[in-house]
Formats: sequence, structure tokens, C-alpha cells
Amino acid sequence: MSRKVFHGRVVLADSSVVVMLLLAGCFLLGALAGHYAAGQQAVYQSTELQGFFHSFLLLLQEGKIENAPFGYTLFSYCKYPIVLFCLGLVPVGVFLIPTFVAYQGFMTSFAVSAVLYAAGEHSVFLAVLFFGLRCLVTLPCCFFLANAGMASAAKRLNKQNRRHAEPVRMEYTVLRFAACILILFAGALLEHLFLVEWLYAVL
Repeated sequence: MSRKVFHGRVVLADSSVVVMLLLAGCFLLGALAGHYAAGQQAVYQSTELQGFFHSFLLLLQEGKIENAPFGYTLFSYCKYPIVLFCLGLVPVGVFLIPTFVAYQGFMTSFAVSAVLYAAGEHSVFLAVLFFGLRCLVTLPCCFFLANAGMASAAKRLNKQNRRHAEPVRMEYTVLRFAACILILFAGALLEHLFLVEWLYAVL
């Protein structure tokens, strides 16, 4: 195996495990910060949040909860993967993707923790129903696209710095993204069809 010597260029394409660990660390740091922020008394005991859960549980007991529009659910599933895919198309994505993954970790953890802190006796069930399927579908896709995006962005950065850099294979990048979109679409459709039924069945 040939040794790789650093000559002023970013080498990420053959270091997917290291990159994945870096992304996981960024996500974890963001998640810890989100959990801490949601745990502040001023947040989970705020009038707005408590009022939301009180109204939601009241409507649920009265059987008045309806499915959200499918477009909104699909957007919620696809927003982070689309941004990660786009960041992988530009050289600066090498630096922006880890930052965005940390931001995603913060927002995901903040939302889950806010439900756990503020929803009372139903907090665990609501957190699992609201975010369980969504995280199960979106997080693997996001990490997959982030890892591939880091390699793609690194190649583009090397191409700018070196005349004979390795070419970027766009067909593989697009195929990965298309496969993830299909998975995300299926997950969003499943949540759209069954989330309200699961809420009534559990609560």
C-alpha cells in the first residue's frame, strides 16, 4: 500500500471511516448542545411550549388531530439531505458539511429534548412517535450523503489546486442522492399515512 504524503491538498476520498467518525463527533457535539439548551427552565417551561402541548393533548383526546399536509412532511424529511447534497457540490463543502452536521445534531436533539422535558407523562411516547421514524430514516441518509459529499467536495478542492487532480464522477453522486430521496419519500409517506393513527392508538 502506497503511503500518502500531504502536499497541500485535502485527501478524504479514501478515508471514509475517519470522515464518518468526524461527522459523528460533530453531530454528537451539536446534540449535546441541543439537549443542554432544551433543558433550560426558561425553554421547557415557557408559556408557548406548555400551551402548545396542552392544546395538542386536548385536541388528541377530542379526536380532532388530523394529518399534516404531505408536502410539509416530505420537506421535513428532505431539508437536511438536500442541503448536504448541495454542499458536496462545492469545494468549500469540506468545511461547511461538518458544521452543518453539528447544526443538524443541535436542532434534532433540541426538538426531542424539548418534548421530553415539556410533555409531561406522555413525553416518551410523543418523542418516539414524532421523531422515531423520522430519525430512523433521515439520519442514515444524511450521514451517507455527508460522507459522500465530503469526498466529492475534497476532490473539487484538489481540482482547483492541482492541474491533474482526480475527476469528479457526477453520475455516482446523483445516483446516491436519488436513492436517498426515494427512501426519504417512503418514510415521509409512511409517517403521513399512519402517524395520527399511531397517536390515537398509543395515547
